[in-house]
Amino acid sequence: MEGIFIVLRVTETGEEERLEISIDQWVALAASVGACMSAIAALFVVRQNMKHRELSFQPELAPVRINFSASKNPLSNGSFAEFWVEHKVNEAPDETSILTSLAIPLHNIGLGTAKELTLEWEFPIDDLIESINEKAQKLLIPAYFEIQGEVLSLKSEQLNASTSMWGNQKKETFDYVLPSSIDKHGVNMRVPPAYMELFAALMYFSAKEADYTLSDLPLLSVTLEYYDISGDKHRSSFDIEVQIVVRSAEFFTGYIQSRKSL
Repeated sequence: MEGIFIVLRVTETGEEERLEISIDQWVALAASVGACMSAIAALFVVRQNMKHRELSFQPELAPVRINFSASKNPLSNGSFAEFWVEHKVNEAPDETSILTSLAIPLHNIGLGTAKELTLEWEFPIDDLIESINEKAQKLLIPAYFEIQGEVLSLKSEQLNASTSMWGNQKKETFDYVLPSSIDKHGVNMRVPPAYMELFAALMYFSAKEADYTLSDLPLLSVTLEYYDISGDKHRSSFDIEVQIVVRSAEFFTGYIQSRKSL
């Protein structure tokens, strides 16, 4: 059986240096190349499966939508509807909620445990204070909010003065968050009282304006940082939106939902 000739090079005299490869050698070479490509493809599939398996066992945290109502706190002399209570279907309000801040449930919808969770709240507090003070001034209501050293205070001769330690409300930590398949309750992210007070003040003064309109509600955001069981760090951010359904100067209801921003 004749083989196949491969020209290696052409000499200066025009002669060709050729290499003869038999058909059997070609078949063996093709089989070897095919086996090598199959091995590479199999290795790629295995690596992809391992990567998908690792991703499937990573934690993933997500806030849960809640309904709420806001009114004056029965335990204080506040002037605004800064007492926010979650509304649950067919469940009476918990009496202990009077002593705690409204919380947004945070669930781990992944399959792995989230460890050393740190959350940090943020909202445009300076812009919100400026907007509220302008409304109070237009309404001729002697009330003035200010923030100094991350301490929020209300000074007023007509309304009840108050002080809120915004600096102590910005961060919160949790040791771990188990997957929802194991722990259906998750953990509770306490909404900063400083945000609720300023939001309630905005509702109070807006309701007293002649046009009685409310737009550009202050957006609250939270950033989550945590580790998975292998020690890899994860970070995600959510915009927390407050949507109002019914409102007046001293009472309003609505719901809180989140949207992932990072």
